[in-house]
Amino acid sequence: MDMKSVAGTWSGVGQWCPPGSLPYVFFPTLFFMEDGSSILQLSSSMDEYGPYTYRCNLHNGKLFTVNGEYTLYERDGKRVLVYRTHAGYTTAELEFISANNALPKRKNFCNDCFYDSPITIY
Repeated sequence: MDMKSVAGTWSGVGQWCPPGSLPYVFFPTLFFMEDGSSILQLSSSMDEYGPYTYRCNLHNGKLFTVNGEYTLYERDGKRVLVYRTHAGYTTAELEFISANNALPKRKNFCNDCFYDSPITIY
């Protein structure tokens, strides 16, 4: 895997479930650029979060972020990225949507909330 093989828009479903908690389902949309930078937009049944920007590092066929890793698979003729945090509490599966990296228009739920501002993680 190289960055060109994952560049584009990916979308899917994820779950956050620390021990002793009920699962929280979310819907990530991820925009990977060929230079390793990426933008993550999250939505749930109640809110939208992001965009969050961060850089990925490629090592041994996996993409690593500060919080976890992505592994590329092919399933039923489709490319699928599987994400897992280092702690194992969050997982997600995303399918390749397109080579277009345009951010979707989104609603502003709260102009003053911390999650409504972009966060950069390096």
